[in-house]
Amino acid sequence: MEVNNEEFKKAYDMWTSFKEEVLYKNRFFVRHEALDFLKLFAEKNRKIIEKGTILYRARLYSAHPFLEFYNKQLNDGGELTPGQKEGFWGYDESNSFIPPYNDKVSDGRANPAYIRYLYTAETPYTALVEVRPYLSSRVSIAEIKVNETLNVADFSYVSFPDYDGFEKYLMYLIMSDFSIPTASDNKSYIPTQYISEYIKTLGFDGIRFTSSLNSSGRNITIFNFEKCKAIGSKLYQVGNIYFEANCIEPKNEKRLTQLGSYIGENIFNMLQDLNKQKE
Repeated sequence: MEVNNEEFKKAYDMWTSFKEEVLYKNRFFVRHEALDFLKLFAEKNRKIIEKGTILYRARLYSAHPFLEFYNKQLNDGGELTPGQKEGFWGYDESNSFIPPYNDKVSDGRANPAYIRYLYTAETPYTALVEVRPYLSSRVSIAEIKVNETLNVADFSYVSFPDYDGFEKYLMYLIMSDFSIPTASDNKSYIPTQYISEYIKTLGFDGIRFTSSLNSSGRNITIFNFEKCKAIGSKLYQVGNIYFEANCIEPKNEKRLTQLGSYIGENIFNMLQDLNKQKE
């Protein structure tokens, strides 16, 4: 994608201005032109998730040793556990869904603390990589059935071709903050949490966005999780992990593999330049 420096800087300044507004000035009653644009974008890019659709939710699996022993005894005897009889081979139905109590919910990329959202992916593989498993780790991947039609705002990159210049750059910047791994401090979540809450007030059931760990994958964060239900789970063990990388410093070094950029190499370079100017 060819980048217009002036238009990109305009988009960058607007998104930076919005983040500074919700971080340091106004947390709850924000008036900002970025929100006006987001409202128009969301309404134009609605996506319907039909009733009966299966989505996926992954969790690193760490069962209690006694439960592991109990399950092994039953399986060795040719019997299925109660959960397995119901189709739950990883976590059971309760643990395959969201925490039952709001007090157990910490800050997430989309949800503020104590507010429950359901984080799902459109494929089992995307759900798997989103939990960032390590070698030999076990991952429970649940099937989440959509029991009522979901109306979501499609903020994935495939929605961007209809836009050009400033508008496209602004959406790239916003969705980059949704997609890429963030710092450990909860402050980094505040802008994307605000965006999610704002989209929810517009009547949407959730947000769809591009995975940071699988460029062809899509995640869906669901606000109205009561429209969904966990119907089964499978248990996987990670056998290998692959990385792809180019050497960016020093120049002309042999690449390890080809790295695909989600927002484009030119945009990444300009972000670095703008950050240096602010220092």
